[in-house]
Amino acid sequence: MATPSVKLTTPPADQPYDPLDMNNYSLNKLPKRPMGALGRFFYAWGLPLAAVIFYLTAYVLDFAILDDRQQVMFGLFVTALFLWISETVPNYGIVRK
Repeated sequence: MATPSVKLTTPPADQPYDPLDMNNYSLNKLPKRPMGALGRFFYAWGLPLAAVIFYLTAYVLDFAILDDRQQVMFGLFVTALFLWISETVPNYGIVRK
C-alpha cells in the first residue's frame, strides 16, 4: 500500500510561526462576543442559584449511600460543576469593560 505524501508548508519569512510559543494560544486573540440572555441571567443570578444548589444537595436531599460528610462534599462538587458549566464565575478571570 502506498504511503500518502504529506505536503509541508513553511511559514513566511517575515512572520515565523512557532507552535511552542504560548503567546499564540492567548485568550486575548479570541473574538469578543456580546453576552446573550442566558449569560446575563447567570451573571446576575448564578451565585444565588449556586448557594441554593449547595444547600439542597448538601443538607436537604438525602442520598442513602452517602454519610453526612460525603453528602457535604457531594454538594460542593455539584456546586462547583454548576458554576463551571454555567460560567457564572469564568475560569479565565473577570474581564472588565
